[in-house]
Amino acid sequence: MYELVLRAPQALVEPVSDVLMDELDALSVSVEDADAGTEGERALFGEPGMPAPAAGWNRSTLRALFGTDTAAEQAATLLLAQDWAAGLHVQALAEMADQDWVRITQSQFTPVPITPTFWVVPSWHEAPAHNPAQAEKHLPAPDKCVLLGHFEIAQGVSRGTRSLRGQSLAEFINKDTNGIATFLICRETDETSKG
Repeated sequence: MYELVLRAPQALVEPVSDVLMDELDALSVSVEDADAGTEGERALFGEPGMPAPAAGWNRSTLRALFGTDTAAEQAATLLLAQDWAAGLHVQALAEMADQDWVRITQSQFTPVPITPTFWVVPSWHEAPAHNPAQAEKHLPAPDKCVLLGHFEIAQGVSRGTRSLRGQSLAEFINKDTNGIATFLICRETDETSKG
């Protein structure tokens, strides 16, 4: 994957983006404020009921992705040769390392504490004490947890109250220093593997 980075005045943002996508086979085009992070940075917002924001900033950076370096080079050459593209400048043309964009996007979303005892955890995060590499996937990793006791639920029973008592539980609670504990309830029989 190759990235062609262009600097453009506001009037060229839309026509250059259109040509890159429609005629020069760019895989994607993004537009950024060329002055982002400086005193000259300006926010553009599109709010319902308000006039549409400008198509770009006074000084915009366009980032176009191409499958090959040849395609990116040809796009730059063809754009710069156009009379209507005066003011367009090539900033860079570089190969982009392969990246797992799904993982990168997911990394932006981490567990969020709503209260000290209630968290919203994205589905791609591992549960506490979970080790997906171990053979018994339905059980927690023994090196990441402490067994506090057992209770039994008869097969087919889906309701009821259970209690857990014992010295292990009392010691665990008495050793706690921050008032926060995570309890995992795991079945010792892997019911999910039965047909």
